[in-house]
Amino acid sequence: MKKKTTAIAAVLASALMFTGCSGPKGYVSEIEDTDEWEKIKLLFADEYDEDGSEEEIWLDILEYVAEEEDEEVLKMSGEEYWDFLVDYYEDCLEDYVSDMDVTAARIRNNTTSFLTKLNSRSITMINASDFTLCVSIDKTGKWTVNGGAGAADFQDGVDHWGTDSATNTDKESEYVAYMKDTLSDLENTYAEVHFSKGKCYGVIAVPFTDSRPDVELPTLEEFKGTTTAAFAEEEGISDGVVVGTAPVLGGVH
Repeated sequence: MKKKTTAIAAVLASALMFTGCSGPKGYVSEIEDTDEWEKIKLLFADEYDEDGSEEEIWLDILEYVAEEEDEEVLKMSGEEYWDFLVDYYEDCLEDYVSDMDVTAARIRNNTTSFLTKLNSRSITMINASDFTLCVSIDKTGKWTVNGGAGAADFQDGVDHWGTDSATNTDKESEYVAYMKDTLSDLENTYAEVHFSKGKCYGVIAVPFTDSRPDVELPTLEEFKGTTTAAFAEEEGISDGVVVGTAPVLGGVH
C-alpha cells in the first residue's frame, strides 16, 4: 500500500472524523454494485490492507486513485467518486490486460527457448500429447511448477521441468531455474502453459495471485481454435479477473 502524503492523509482523516462532512467517504451508501466493488478491490489489492474494514479499503483505494490520477477526487461526493472509480477501474483493466498479454508472450517465448536449448544438446521433449504446466510465481519471484509427466516427458529420462526454483537451480537444464533467471522481474503471477505435439501452444497469465483463480480460463482447445468459450467474448477479462494470453485471445486488446 502506498505511503500517504501529508495533504491526502489530512483530507482522509477529516473524512473519517466528521461523519457529516462532504467527500467520498460513505462507501456503504455509495457503492451501487457490490459485485463491481469486489472486482475493483481485486484489481487494486496491492493498494490496501486486506485486514482493514470496508471503509478503510474504500479510503485506501481513494488515496491511491488521488495520487495516481487526480487529487480533485478528494473533493467529490461519494456518488461522484463511485462513478469516477468505476470508469478508472475499467481504464486500468484495459492497461492490465495489455500488460498481461505481454507477460504471457514472454513466458511462452522463454518456454520455447528453453526447449530449444535442450534440443541443441540432443535432449528432446518426447511427450507429444496435450498437457498443461501450472505455474505459480510467488511474491518473492520463486517459480513452482505442477503438471506434465516429469522424466517421461524427455528423451533422456530426466525431469527437466523441476518442482520449484528454490530447490531446482540448474538454469541450463531445469525449467523452473531457467525461467526464474530469464524472467526475474515476474512475481505474484499465476500462469498455465499449454503444450501440444511437443511444443508450447499457448499461455495464460493472471496478475496479483500465485494460485489459480476460481474463474473460467482459456483452454488449450481455445488456443487451437477448436472451441470458443465465453472468455473469448470478454476481451481479456474473466469475471473481473485480468487474464493475459499468448497468442492473444478474447477480442481486441
